[in-house]
Amino acid sequence: MSGHKRNLKDLAEAALSILAAGGLDSGDGARTARAARDGIEFNISLSGPDPAPEFPDGICPPEIVRETPGWTGTHTLKVMTPLNVLEISWNEGEAPRIMAFSRGTWEDALGALAGRG
Repeated sequence: MSGHKRNLKDLAEAALSILAAGGLDSGDGARTARAARDGIEFNISLSGPDPAPEFPDGICPPEIVRETPGWTGTHTLKVMTPLNVLEISWNEGEAPRIMAFSRGTWEDALGALAGRG
């Protein structure tokens, strides 16, 4: 897939697969990986009590986000390039919330790095 139109679940699963394949456990429940592809340097991190949870389906609707301003997730996946291009937080059994997302060529590079074309 090309053209920077990957869906968020595909991007999150690509980042999680990179962490699973070569991420370093920082000892505090976080896992990090650094990698590069097509001239883009990635710094990928996952924080939370379980270092490799399955990424949930769906996205939390904006009206729920507005109603819960103090919400925090137990898991946070972040992709830096070095800008924060993707940050998603979630709790078990809840739809994830998009904290930051910016489209770009990094999407295809991340997919290729994860072996997802």
